[in-house]
Amino acid sequence: MSRVLAVYSEKGGVGKSALSAGLVAAARKRKLGVIAGDFDPR
Repeated sequence: MSRVLAVYSEKGGVGKSALSAGLVAAARKRKLGVIAGDFDPR
């Protein structure tokens, strides 16, 4: 079973990248398969 988690905010500088990196690190620590991508068009 797959799960998708999205971190979204239109405002810049709110810590989206830091939060995403922390979530990926926590998932990897639990030995979960993780794919992370950045879809920001800027």
